[in-house]
Amino acid sequence: GAVGIVMAIILWFVIKESPARAPSPKQPRISVKQLFHTPVMRRTSLIFFFANMLYIGLTSWMPSYLVQTKGIQLVKAGLVASIPFAGAFLCLNFVGWLLDRYGRKRERAFLAGGSFAMMLSMVAMLLSTQTWTLMLFYTLLSMSYTFVYATVFAIPLKHLPDSMIGTASGVVNFGGQLAAAISPTAMGFLIGSYGGSYLPAFLFLVAAGCACFLVSITWTDRGTVAR
Repeated sequence: GAVGIVMAIILWFVIKESPARAPSPKQPRISVKQLFHTPVMRRTSLIFFFANMLYIGLTSWMPSYLVQTKGIQLVKAGLVASIPFAGAFLCLNFVGWLLDRYGRKRERAFLAGGSFAMMLSMVAMLLSTQTWTLMLFYTLLSMSYTFVYATVFAIPLKHLPDSMIGTASGVVNFGGQLAAAISPTAMGFLIGSYGGSYLPAFLFLVAAGCACFLVSITWTDRGTVAR
């Protein structure tokens, strides 16, 4: 709570009003339903759905996994599990720079590359026998996730008129939030159904990563509304 208050104060003073722009030609209003019917937004939302299915599911159960299977104390497990977030924070800033510099017309490469790296990292975590290698691949997975995360929210900014960016971002975020609600519950069900084994739950996450990659390689910017 205190951290959130501090961040809110910082953002209040750091973020400035956007400079005034010349008025753009009036665009017809597009509903959320219509946005869902555009291939680019439907695929973008689906990609974020599967990416969050993997990432949020993993992060929600990782401390318990470390305690129950690796014998790490709960406090230490929380500290160890926070390491990948630091790597992801640094990587997200780098990915943002890459998208600004090289991302135009290369969104599919960012999405497919990030999702493929997430899937491989999840498989490597399954095969890891030592805690340090497990955390290494967990960190790589978190950093790979930032390629997908940054790109799905850059797509509305780059491909849609200003009047539609807010609604489109909400459509994308809806897919991610839906996955965030489903994945931890599904994992808990799988772990409980298989006598406390994490293997079926982690295979479920691998499948989510595979689905994310398959949708990513079909992504195209055709079907967007002209800016």
